[in-house]
Amino acid sequence: MKNVVFYVSGHGFGHSSRMAEVIRVLLRDHPGIAVTVKTSAPEWFYRESVPSPFRFLRRECDSGVVQSDSLSLDARATLRHFAGLAGRSPAFVRAELSSFRRRRPELIVGDIPPVAFLVAAAAGIPSLAVANFSWDWIYEPYAERYPEFRGLIPFIREAYGQSDCLLRLPFSGPMTAFKRAADLPLIARRSSLSRPRIRGILGLPRARKVVLLSFGGFWLGPEY
Repeated sequence: MKNVVFYVSGHGFGHSSRMAEVIRVLLRDHPGIAVTVKTSAPEWFYRESVPSPFRFLRRECDSGVVQSDSLSLDARATLRHFAGLAGRSPAFVRAELSSFRRRRPELIVGDIPPVAFLVAAAAGIPSLAVANFSWDWIYEPYAERYPEFRGLIPFIREAYGQSDCLLRLPFSGPMTAFKRAADLPLIARRSSLSRPRIRGILGLPRARKVVLLSFGGFWLGPEY
């Protein structure tokens, strides 16, 4: 295996955080592998997390959830956004297949855009999903409220069914669309900074207990 392509959801930082750690370890242990990351998440996040060289291409391959802040989401706008991506998926797949003519991957990893597995199936390339939830599970209650979008759920499940294996992480939701699954332990990054160094950077008192709540780049709103 010499070339691996990662398609990663750009919603929040959770997907990118765990995939960045996978990529970091993969390139550390197998320096001869070429890695390409395709996501709408910020490039700087990956560059700060992965010291080895890799290729980054900005692609909107997943829509996630439309949010106005960390705690408020818009279900209808979420489904509308994903419907647009689903409608453009044939063109997306064709464009990706065209790009593979110069640099054909041996493996595709998705966390967890449905279109990643459509690309892999069309190209005849093995694919792995890495996740503890799937978008059909997230979107299904939304589609019950807005029946005009119910057709999106079968589309997502059919796409997930094209993957070769789901690497299922702990605390997972029902992920029945995948034909095969193997359980993994948690994937998490370790900080390269000491606690005193972090407190110094953030200007936090050394003796005070601190709890960090991360919301993937969203804010809580002015009332908080």
